[in-house]
Order: sequence, then C-alpha cells, then structure tokens
Amino acid sequence: MSGDDDTVASSVGSPDFYKAIVESAANPYVVIDADLVLRYASPSIELLLGWTPDDWIGQNVAALLSPDSLQLVIAGLEEIGFASRDPQWVGAPLRLFLTTSDGDSIPVDVYSRETERTGVQGTVVQLVRAGASQTMADAVDSILEGRDLDHALSLLTSLVEHDISGTAAILASGWDGTRFAQVAGRDRLLFLRVLDPVDRDAVATMLASGLRVADLFEDLGADTRAGAVRRGFQACWCAPVPGEPGHDPTAALFIWREGPGPPGVIFRDAILRAVSLARLALRWMGQQQVLTWSASHDQLTGLTNRAEFQNRLDASAGGSRAVLFCDLDDFKPVNENLGHRAGDRLLAAVAARMRRVCTECVIARVGGDEFAILLHPSPSLEAALEVAANVQQMLSDPISIDDAQAQVGVTIGVAFDPTGRTGSDRLMDHADRLLRQGKAQGKNLVRSTTLPGG
Repeated sequence: MSGDDDTVASSVGSPDFYKAIVESAANPYVVIDADLVLRYASPSIELLLGWTPDDWIGQNVAALLSPDSLQLVIAGLEEIGFASRDPQWVGAPLRLFLTTSDGDSIPVDVYSRETERTGVQGTVVQLVRAGASQTMADAVDSILEGRDLDHALSLLTSLVEHDISGTAAILASGWDGTRFAQVAGRDRLLFLRVLDPVDRDAVATMLASGLRVADLFEDLGADTRAGAVRRGFQACWCAPVPGEPGHDPTAALFIWREGPGPPGVIFRDAILRAVSLARLALRWMGQQQVLTWSASHDQLTGLTNRAEFQNRLDASAGGSRAVLFCDLDDFKPVNENLGHRAGDRLLAAVAARMRRVCTECVIARVGGDEFAILLHPSPSLEAALEVAANVQQMLSDPISIDDAQAQVGVTIGVAFDPTGRTGSDRLMDHADRLLRQGKAQGKNLVRSTTLPGG
C-alpha cells in the first residue's frame, strides 16, 4: 500500500472522520449514559425535533418521551441492552414517540448499540423518522376509525417530511377567506395561525389559482420571509387540497424547505400523493361529522333531538337544573291553512328564535311542535321562569312565511330540580305533566314546580 493509501486509510479510520460522518448525517445520533442523561446530540436533531443539542445535553431524556414510550423504555432496558451488545446495529428498531420543541409528539424509530468509544459508558442511538409504510398505515387507520382530524393530518405531514428531507410540513384546513380553522403539523413560523394582510392575500390567491403545486415564498410578507430565513428555510411550497367541484379549496398543504427554488418532478409526486390522502381524510372526516351530527340533531330545525337531549340531561345529574317542556299554541291551523311546508318553515323559524333567547341552554325538538329546554346549572326556579318568559316573548311577534303571517303562542311546563338528584325520566315526566295541565287550562300559560331532592 502506498503512502497516499496509508494517509487515506488513516483519515478514514480516525475519530475526526467518524465524527464528521455522524454530524453530517441526515438522521440524528445521540449518546445517552446509563442514567438516561443525554451526553451528545448531532446537529440534525434540530430538524427532527426542533430543539438544538445545547437545549438538552446534560438533561434526562425521559422528559422527551411520551408516557407510553417512557414505560416501554423502562420495561425494555434489559432487552435493549442485550440486543445492543451485538456487533451490528439492532435490526428491529424500537418505535417511540418523542416530544418536539412545539410540544407535539412524533413517532421515531430508534436504533441503538452500547459504546465506550466516545469516552462515555452508555448507548449510541440513531433516530429515524418513523417509516413511511407504518406512518401510512397509521394515517389510514386514523382516517377510517374517525379519530381526531388533527391527528390524521399530522400523520400525513409526517409522510411528506419523511419523503422530502429538510422540510417541515403543515396541513391547514377550514379557510374562511381570512384564516384557517385548523393547522396540523409543525408550523414553526405560525404564520398560518395569524395571517398578516400580505400573507392572507398570498394564500387566497394561491387557493384560487388552480395550481397543483406552487412556490409561495416570494409572495409572503417580508417579516414572514425573514423569519423563515432565520429558521433555515428558503422556500415555501404549497398545494391546494381539492374540495367540492366548482368551489375553491378550503385546505392546503404547506411545506417549508431548507433549500431554495420550486419543487422538482420527484418532490411534486410526493406532494401530490399527500394531497390525495389529505383530500380523502378531509372528505371522510366531513362525512363522519355529518353522520355524528345527524344522529344527535333534528334535521328540520338543527336543534338537538330527543335522544341527545336525554343524554345531556343524564350528564347534568348532580347539579341544579331545570327542564322546560314547550308546546306551540295554534300550530295546527298553520298546517291546515298554509300547508305542511309552511308548517315546517314555521318550526324552523321558532327554533331560530329560541336559539337567540336561550343562549345558555340546551334546546331540543322532541317531536311535532314540541320543544324541550335544559337550563344547567339553574340557580333558581325564578331563573327558569325567566327563560320561559323570554320564550313566550319571542313568539309575541308574527312570523313571516312567504306572503303570509303566522301567529303562534307557547304553553310551557317547568320542573326545577335544585339538587340534581331527581331521576332524568321523572324530571321530564313532571315537566310534561305540567305542560298538559297548562294546555287543558288555556293557551300561552306557564306551569311550574320545584321537586324535592331525590
């Protein structure tokens, strides 16, 4: 071997060479001692978790682990130690959830082996963002099982960050023209949560543009761009998530990237795959929300239905509460003279008025022209009677239906349960009986009672 070869061999085998490899690796390495104290972390840890090595060196890494992951590490230390004594890296990674600087929890595959070469008796750990196939499976499961939308969308952003190194991905949904209702992922700049006028216009233009993938960076405000550069980002790619046909999208995928310039062909494919999954997630979750809403609400008025009212009443046990049963007076003539369609519109208008005067109450349509109101907590019978008076007052004005005017009143039965110990069925029966008594005695009446503790 020549002298040059010896020089190369020496440099390749030197500690400085290995240190350079570790510090330039895309996946971060850390060294942890026997007490789980972090002794070393490579710079790329900041890209994965958002914090710098200096933030945690000398501290116990237990604080970075989710509770389940911490228990897994504690329970598996002996097994991990045995496996890591193998001269090769552990073949099967340990899946842990680590906390980012934003407070999020992300899945990470951990490969480890014991070492003494660093001068520290402990373990060298390589952290790799959870495999794309597993993240994909988790995302699909989350979508199909109807779990929290933020969780499903955060998994999709993880897929993008896995496929495109040096990025931070965010999925924003619920655009109303000025802001997004939900932001999932690691939006380190937080510009999506509080949009200044320039950023707002840039996002609105992008959503309406019809472009599949665009580079938004130069269109953002100067402060936003300066903040991105300070954090190491030089591009902001974005892709609208298609909504209903004929409507502008209300969701988009945003990707901050360390390198400048627009995305190439390969990156575009990865982005569009994530967009397709996001579209599926948003549609599926939307359908689930509609089904959930339909199961607990009256379709005509949008008020709570009888079954959900019963659930809310059961949940109010143990605290002072009042139930008001309301039955419209002179509703039948409206149906007979103006037709059932007019009757439906009248019920919807009554429900809208009830919402305006019963803002702190649960309101339900329990059947026909009957409504129920739950006041919880109810400080007194007088407070419940005040609600009843407001309901009667709001129906004192005629209701316009097409070219006709309809005038209805309301008779109300009020049952006040000061201790919250009266059974829900008994409480409803009392309110219903008082309502029937009022209807038998005339119109637009209120009958009430206070129940003893059950």
